[in-house]
Amino acid sequence: MTKCKFDMTNFDLECVGHASEGEDKSICAALTSLVLTLAFNVDLAAELLEEKEVKIESGYYHIRVKPKEDARDQIEYLFTTIVNGIYMLSEDPESSKHITLEVIGSEI
Repeated sequence: MTKCKFDMTNFDLECVGHASEGEDKSICAALTSLVLTLAFNVDLAAELLEEKEVKIESGYYHIRVKPKEDARDQIEYLFTTIVNGIYMLSEDPESSKHITLEVIGSEI
């Protein structure tokens, strides 16, 4: 089970645990793809950030940024796009057994 927590106020996404157990790794691959896409785009947007922290390990993802004031909307769009993908996984009848999402600071 992977537990994801997103704090929209602080642009802080943390996912802990493995989404797939057994032979079917597709749910884990889907979540990993989303999180790695976010990490890649955070690196591309580095000039828009005052701070960034990206930690990617087996069973653990943590991405936190502090955008420059004039880039807040762009960073919010980037994070919410990816978090919406995680939300869709967490609501799917099959993958919801493997992924949970808690959102703080906004409603999805």
